[in-house]
Amino acid sequence: MAGKGTKILASDYNSMQSNVALVLGQGSGDYGYGQSVSSSQVSTNSRITVSQWTNLRSDLLRCIQHQTNSDYTGSIPTPTTALTITSERYDSFKTVSDLIGPGRLTLPTGQSTLETIASTVRTTAWNGLISQTVTLTFPESGIYPGTYGGRYFFNSGGRIQFTASRTGGNTGLKNTSWTTLLQNMGTIYFDYTTTSVVGGTGTFVSNIGFYDLTTSDQVIFEKTLANGELYYPNIYYIKARVNDVTNRNQVIFTIVFNDAATSTGHNPTWAIDENVDGTLTSTVQSYRATGSNVTVVAPSVVASGIA
Repeated sequence: MAGKGTKILASDYNSMQSNVALVLGQGSGDYGYGQSVSSSQVSTNSRITVSQWTNLRSDLLRCIQHQTNSDYTGSIPTPTTALTITSERYDSFKTVSDLIGPGRLTLPTGQSTLETIASTVRTTAWNGLISQTVTLTFPESGIYPGTYGGRYFFNSGGRIQFTASRTGGNTGLKNTSWTTLLQNMGTIYFDYTTTSVVGGTGTFVSNIGFYDLTTSDQVIFEKTLANGELYYPNIYYIKARVNDVTNRNQVIFTIVFNDAATSTGHNPTWAIDENVDGTLTSTVQSYRATGSNVTVVAPSVVASGIA
């Protein structure tokens, strides 16, 4: 960049514009929100117009305000015909430009919506292994044809959340065991690069997220009773895969409840392996960008019963 008090070179402007377009626009890999970009590159020998500075400012503000849920409008000067963007004012643009890359995967609550996309209930008593499949299909982008919304959903900080519960039924120890296991599991978060737990614990939590999925099922989470606990080895786990590793427009989750414990060691007097009854509920939620700066399209969802 030229010295203090001088005008800004086209290369300085273009560097910031490339950065904001990578984050806000189509991007590549885990860059790109799939939004329209107002700014564009300027030619080397052209004067940078007020309109071009205004568009760049708008794009930068959309990114940083999406990532922080804070008002940055006073942090970047508003270009006018009377306000020359010299190096001092350029620094305000550059500061924000440098922040939006590292912060691109952040989604605060004020820019998002948490919505239940599948809530499945089973009231039939069960024993052994039961499961359900939840398929998320992300649409093709209307702005960038040939690209699909899965990338934009997760790149903008979106995630898929899982919880489960068992209530009612008899007061037997097996029912109590399942109730406790699912309560202690907490909420499972599946995002762009990992699976984690909030408010609970998992026997196994993977470093597998959206970009790690293949067309084969991988276990991304499991919660099991410890060896020696009553009704060990009962287990809840989630598997995930994509239909296509290129487009990644469909994510398929399989949620498994495996009542694997037998009567041996649990009721040796009568050798009864009792059923689990009451109401079993499996809930899947979507946490996605829905703010005024960045909004991504929700996936369509098909959820099977728990059987």
